[in-house]
Amino acid sequence: MQITKVCCQGCGASLEVDESIRFVTCRQCGTALNVVHGARAVHTVLTGAKPAKRSLEKDIEFLKLTNQLLQLEVEWEVQKQGLVLQSQAGHRHSHRFTLSYTPAIVMVLIGLLFMPYQGIEILGMGAFLIIMGVGFGIFAMAKNRKYKEACAAHQVRRTRVELEIDRLRESYSAGE
Repeated sequence: MQITKVCCQGCGASLEVDESIRFVTCRQCGTALNVVHGARAVHTVLTGAKPAKRSLEKDIEFLKLTNQLLQLEVEWEVQKQGLVLQSQAGHRHSHRFTLSYTPAIVMVLIGLLFMPYQGIEILGMGAFLIIMGVGFGIFAMAKNRKYKEACAAHQVRRTRVELEIDRLRESYSAGE
């Protein structure tokens, strides 16, 4: 069997038919088509059924929602750049426990190792490392919480727009 491409007369979508097919329905617009197999060409003709017409307002609303979804993604990428960690080599990492808290834990442990030694300089260095480690841990915890909150807010906005797009698609398929 030879597969031939024909165009929908309702929306222009490309359809693939074989030589045994006489009638086809477009998946894009729902138009019923009669497939005419001529000696040199294959073409489609509209049957008596009318294609489902979409209103211009729905098309504009769909484009607005799609644009809003793309804009949300761009805004999230910009916002995320300010919330992720950047290494000295320029690599960006999202907040994970090991990346956020390991330096703080190491600083506190090294500070505790200095504590048993006598001498004010070493004792001061140990206390300084403990304070810096705790401070870094608090900073990492706050940054991690801010990242998670921003991620959750983005997901809520994205889900709302996706639900609106799905609702509009359902109304298209229902022929409203």
